[in-house]
Amino acid sequence: MRCKSLSVLLLAKNFLHETLPTEDSIVDPDGFRNLQYLGLVRCQATGQLPIWLSKLKKLEILGQSFNRITGSIPGWLSTLPRLSLMNLSRNLILGEFPKELCVLLALVSKQALMENSSLTFSIFATRNGTLLEFNSVSPENNSLCGNIPLEIGHLKQLNGLSLSHDYFSVDIPNQISEPTNLERLDLSANQLSGEIPKSFASLHFFHEFSVASNNLRRAIPSGTQLQSFDVSSYEGNPGLCGAPLPCKCAHILRSNKDIQDEEDGPAIIWSHISTILGLITRFWGVIGPLISAIRAHLYGRATLTSLHFLRNFSVADNELYGEIPSGTQLQSFDTSAYKGNPRLCGAPLPKRGHLTRDKDIHDEEDGDSKPWTFHIIVAVGFITGYWVQYDSLLRYNESVAVKH
Repeated sequence: MRCKSLSVLLLAKNFLHETLPTEDSIVDPDGFRNLQYLGLVRCQATGQLPIWLSKLKKLEILGQSFNRITGSIPGWLSTLPRLSLMNLSRNLILGEFPKELCVLLALVSKQALMENSSLTFSIFATRNGTLLEFNSVSPENNSLCGNIPLEIGHLKQLNGLSLSHDYFSVDIPNQISEPTNLERLDLSANQLSGEIPKSFASLHFFHEFSVASNNLRRAIPSGTQLQSFDVSSYEGNPGLCGAPLPCKCAHILRSNKDIQDEEDGPAIIWSHISTILGLITRFWGVIGPLISAIRAHLYGRATLTSLHFLRNFSVADNELYGEIPSGTQLQSFDTSAYKGNPRLCGAPLPKRGHLTRDKDIHDEEDGDSKPWTFHIIVAVGFITGYWVQYDSLLRYNESVAVKH
């Protein structure tokens, strides 16, 4: 194309509704290899950003706003070592903000910016009567979504960042305040939530700032500049409070708590229900066997007396001891039904009173100590388990209260 000496190409409002050229020949040895400023603004151009742009290693400014460019922002733009101003606003671009753009060499290092810039003039913008010089990234008024990448903080030389009128969500990352020379920050008309980072209070060079029309909550951080902007910079965030807004924080914070309680309420209720059910299950799992053991200990010896229809009965030749329970039938069987138990006594066996003393000794040595020791251990275990569950529930409630 015989344009190898061309450094600035501005074609605003030309070639209307044309498709962006995709031929690599545009940057052949005689092409635009020395291009530093490419402006194709308000052309209503269609198509995607062509790959041949990645070969313009001297490109410092890329202006493609007010077109109908589709697709996503390509990560290969980060391979342009001198690119310091990129305006892709008001297009039809989709997808997320690529993390690769957060390593643009000219915006990461001041030394790289100075060494790589070869323009013989500076680029300025006039906004609200103020003359601003920008190293900026502006993909606003597209359909970008997802999170603002944490890596945005790597762009230390950034003067302007505009991500307005997109679909960014979740919280504003603290790292967005790490470029301390930011002069313009516009995050308005997204779906951002959470709080305005307190680190914004450390920024001192704002000429433009807006977080309007999001879902931000709580107090606007106090700082040297955040209170200097008018209400329009914060409006459209019903949960936001503090100067310069007329809303007092005490009222808004209570409302936020109520809203959060409504959102978290079902989860908290079901958590309580599941904990209570767990306690009940643990209670009966422990106390049930304990009750059975006590019942057996207290009443086990008398249960045979309630039987009335025995025809055959024998407990002969065992190691039974103590007195045969009195009942309607147990005394009706002859001694053969009980023989072979030398420590058993009572009718129909001959009287052997000394055996009762043997039984008492056995109870003292074994019967009393073993069951009641077991009962005490089980009871202590139950109380400990119950307290652990109850303490966990209390701590959970306290953490929810602190959160709000």
